[in-house]
Amino acid sequence: MPYSHYPVQAISPTARTGRKTLKYKRSEPVWSVALEEALLRGLQEYRPSSARNPALLQRFPRRNKWISDYIFQQTGKTRTAKQVGSRLQQLRETCSDSEILGLIINKSFPSRQGSPRSSSSSAESSLPSSTASTPTSSTFPVLPLPLSIIPQQVEVSIALVLHELDLYYGSRTPCITLDLDECGLSEASHNASSFTRRAEIRSLDRMSECPLTIKFSATALQVRKKGPQPQYRCVSSVYRDDELVFTDAESNANLQLSFFDEKSQAVVYSTKLVPEFWGGMTCDPSEYFQYKISQHIYSTSAYGDEHLLFAITYHLESGSPIPSTWEALELPPSMMDTPVFPNCSTDITSGYDFTLFPADSSLEFSYPQYPGPAYDMQILPQNVYY
Repeated sequence: MPYSHYPVQAISPTARTGRKTLKYKRSEPVWSVALEEALLRGLQEYRPSSARNPALLQRFPRRNKWISDYIFQQTGKTRTAKQVGSRLQQLRETCSDSEILGLIINKSFPSRQGSPRSSSSSAESSLPSSTASTPTSSTFPVLPLPLSIIPQQVEVSIALVLHELDLYYGSRTPCITLDLDECGLSEASHNASSFTRRAEIRSLDRMSECPLTIKFSATALQVRKKGPQPQYRCVSSVYRDDELVFTDAESNANLQLSFFDEKSQAVVYSTKLVPEFWGGMTCDPSEYFQYKISQHIYSTSAYGDEHLLFAITYHLESGSPIPSTWEALELPPSMMDTPVFPNCSTDITSGYDFTLFPADSSLEFSYPQYPGPAYDMQILPQNVYY
């Protein structure tokens, strides 16, 4: 029986994901409604081939290739594993549909009936354990991670490409979701080259007026069903030209639980990125490159001990210029020489035709058919905004 924990509804997937359907060929979109529906169903059907508990896995390197083959079987269209991965990353960072987001970050996979994993799961459930009295479930039990499995420190580099006054795609509450288990992130203990992910941030208003919300999903970030919930403290520092200009180390800000699904055990935490300093840092796009944000996420125990989980570095970049409704358009010199408001010496009746109605008409004043320059300048401000 196919896995339908996140059923694909009859509504268009493109309408749910909010992603633009780009052209693949002249007459064929890259992700049509049928292809995107096959992509979502592929996410539902995928099962990792590893014998380990999927909840303990940080990555699924073969998932994109499996979904690519699934799309070809269902639609006859070829979409490479790289295209699948790019689409999933786009949806992870921009999609607001909780079901689709849960599919992408899901790390709990119910076994199919009759499969080897199903029999091994039932065999494991027959072993004596302290939880033998609890009802059995088709999903893998999600246990607290041993300390040896939690990454000692993961370093992440993110390039935030800021687009302000984007009247088409912009939002007054811009938000991105970062999967800290995703491939390309290098552990500090490894000598791997640094990987920088680019995230496009688009705001409807000025960027300085739209604080950015960051959402995180990771195996190390958990929710307990019983007992006190884990606390994750977030400390952010802003550097300008490598000089510290702001830090919220004394604010004791914690990550907030943003999304949790009991069946899939998908967890998402969120925080606003330096809201106290965001306005001053993003008021001038020409100075974005001077700023760097260092963010540390700590796991806090009930005894007050802290363990550094993630060290994230954000670099600011200015996106391509977007036509702005706030840029002033200077008038030609000939119009600038004309007074905006006529003074007493100016004949304000110039250009008006008062002969359209008789003197005893109830309409004491009428607009001219062809107004003169004086009339134009009375209603046209000196600085025109487009």
